[in-house]
Amino acid sequence: MLRFLSVGFALALQLACAASSPSSDRCETVADCAAGRRCVDGRCVVVRDAGAESDAGTDDDAGVDDGGLDDADTPIDAPVDAPTPGPCGFERCAIWRLPAGATTWEAYPLGGGAFVPTSAIVAAFDLETEGRAYVLTHTTAHVLQLSDRRWLSGTTTAALFPEAEADVVLGAYSVPTTIANGDGIHEGVTLQSSSAAYSYQLNIETGAVRHVSTVTNFSDAWDAALAPAPEDVRFIWLDVDGTRDWVSASPMAACGIGPDELEGYAVVGTRARSHVLEAGWCFEFVAAPVHAGFEPFTYEGAPNPSEIGATFWNQGELWAFAEAIE
Repeated sequence: MLRFLSVGFALALQLACAASSPSSDRCETVADCAAGRRCVDGRCVVVRDAGAESDAGTDDDAGVDDGGLDDADTPIDAPVDAPTPGPCGFERCAIWRLPAGATTWEAYPLGGGAFVPTSAIVAAFDLETEGRAYVLTHTTAHVLQLSDRRWLSGTTTAALFPEAEADVVLGAYSVPTTIANGDGIHEGVTLQSSSAAYSYQLNIETGAVRHVSTVTNFSDAWDAALAPAPEDVRFIWLDVDGTRDWVSASPMAACGIGPDELEGYAVVGTRARSHVLEAGWCFEFVAAPVHAGFEPFTYEGAPNPSEIGATFWNQGELWAFAEAIE
C-alpha cells in the first residue's frame, strides 16, 4: 500500500508539470526545451539515468523504496494520535463506588436516560435497605438504583422538600429506619444549608416525605476548632456502625463519655478537609484531616475530593458523585 501511495503521489506531480510545459516538444537544441528536459532525437524529453537523481534533484518515488517516510522524514503510515480511554472509557467519570472492605475505587460515567441529572449535583442520601439513593441538584431530585446505576425517576426538590426550596442545600445524609424510627419503614433524612438543617421522614414503601423540623441554630460543636464553616460544606456521609478504621479517635477522650474507640461517625467534607463528627455519644468533631491524609481518598482510583458534590454511605459502601456533570 505504501508503494502505491508513493507512485500515485509522484504521478500527480508529473501531471502537474506536464500541464505547465510548452505545447510543442519539438527541438533542435537543448535551448528549445523547458528546464529539466533534454533534446533527444528532435524531441524534448525527461532523461533519467537508472539509479541516478533526476535533473530536479529528487528521487523517483516510483522506483525507490523510501522506507515509508514522507518529506518530513516521518512514517507516512504513522497513526494519528487517538484519544486514550480512561477508567470510564471515553466518557467522563462522575460516579465512584468504594465497595465494602475494598481499597480500590470503581468509577462510572453518570449514565443517561430521562431521569439523569442535568445540572450540578449538590447532595445525596441513600435508603439503606432499599438499594436506592436520592441525588439532588439545586432544583431537582433523582432516584438512582445502586445495583446497575440506573436512574429510575425524577422530580423537583420543591415537591419533596418544600421547606428547603428557597435555601441552598449543601449536603445531605440519611439515618436507617432501625435508628431513625425503629419501625422499619421511615428513614430519617436531613438536608443542610449554611444556616439550617431540614429534617424529614421518608416512607421507604410509598416514597412519601414528611417534614419533621427545621433547625437554624447549629450546636456548639460547629463552633469548635475542628469543625468546618457551615458555608464550606460540600458533602456529607454517615456511617452509623463505624465499619472502617479510617479515624483514630476516642469518644471517651474527646467527650468524657463512651468507648475508647470511635464507633458511628459522620464525615463533613469541604474542599480541603474531611471533618469527622462523632455520631453516637457527644456529637463533637474529633478530627479534621486534609483529604490527602484521609485514608479513603488515598486509595487507588479515588475521586478528587475537591471536585465531589455529594456522597452517601450504604451497606458498608462509600459512594461519591462529581459536582460538575460536564
